[in-house]
Amino acid sequence: MAALLRLCLRPVPRRLLLLLPREPAGLSRAASSSGPASSVSPSALAGPSELPPGFAGAQPPEVNLYDQNPEYHGFSADPVVDVWNMRLAFFFGISLAIVVGSTFVHYLPDHG
Repeated sequence: MAALLRLCLRPVPRRLLLLLPREPAGLSRAASSSGPASSVSPSALAGPSELPPGFAGAQPPEVNLYDQNPEYHGFSADPVVDVWNMRLAFFFGISLAIVVGSTFVHYLPDHG
């Protein structure tokens, strides 16, 4: 019990906080619908050669995550986050099966 309490009170690793997808810094910008056309910044008029690779509609190269991480479980590209998500899914799946299964068995009618 003490080990579980220590695990719950331990600070969250920074890698687990990065689960939310973020936009790349250079790709999001606010544009005003009012004002003269001359107020457009030069970065907004960048040609296809100046855009980041993969942004101009080109498909990014497909990366096989099994080659990078042989123990890939399909939850995340980061190996640490992938293992933690697999463990949490297993724990909560088994817990749910035990609770629902025992509730189902408890409420079965008696065979008198």
